[in-house]
Amino acid sequence: MFTFKFVPGKDIPVADTLSRAFLHVSNPEIPESELNCFVHMINDQGTISKSKLSEFATETSKDPDLQKLKNCVLNGWPGKARQVDPAVRPYYSFRDEITLYEDVLLKCNRIIVPSSLRDEMRQKIQHGHFGIEKCKARARSTLYWPGMISEIVDIVSKCDACVENRNHLPSEKLIPHEVPSTPWEKVGTDLFQLKNKDYLIVADYTSKYFEVSALPNTLASTVVQHAKSIFARFGIPKTVVSDNGPQYSSHQYKTF
Repeated sequence: MFTFKFVPGKDIPVADTLSRAFLHVSNPEIPESELNCFVHMINDQGTISKSKLSEFATETSKDPDLQKLKNCVLNGWPGKARQVDPAVRPYYSFRDEITLYEDVLLKCNRIIVPSSLRDEMRQKIQHGHFGIEKCKARARSTLYWPGMISEIVDIVSKCDACVENRNHLPSEKLIPHEVPSTPWEKVGTDLFQLKNKDYLIVADYTSKYFEVSALPNTLASTVVQHAKSIFARFGIPKTVVSDNGPQYSSHQYKTF
């Protein structure tokens, strides 16, 4: 005899692979060797010196908000986000990524910066005026605090040196057409719409004279018919320039 009991998914934060029953582990321990790897990796990268790490630890111990965060890491998080202290709530969504080693709080392999050191870190991140994207990547590789990226974007966007050195997409150079020596030797043609009516325009490159013909539709056969009428009156040009729209790239137009 079996008894089935429905458990909502929201009440199963960590489901067992086979039975789907949640695991009754409120604060699973992470091996100390893994915690050591985070700080040691930062040391090996050479991005932060040991003296600076010591300063991070000292300032973290003085930061009241990070001390509340430290307490949650060591003693467990409340079950609901609304039960968390407002100062710590920004960290709740990734609480499983936060660890503590030698009084330094880490988000994965990134140091959570105390508020007293954030101004200094902002200046170091912006140093060199590499632009927004490189500054963001530089910060993400080592540091974290709530709102860090938006603050970096704001600072860099207001920096005159960063704005001046920012890469701009080069503007496409205009390629002028050669002006033919005789009228109607080279013409340009296109379709346009005016007051919900379609028209064909053919313009001479030499004299700038143009012909406009109203079209009942924009089929390739119709465009060919009206182009023939214009060419019959003014002659067949040596070169016809178009935007390669479907009518002009059609087999019917190319062969007429």
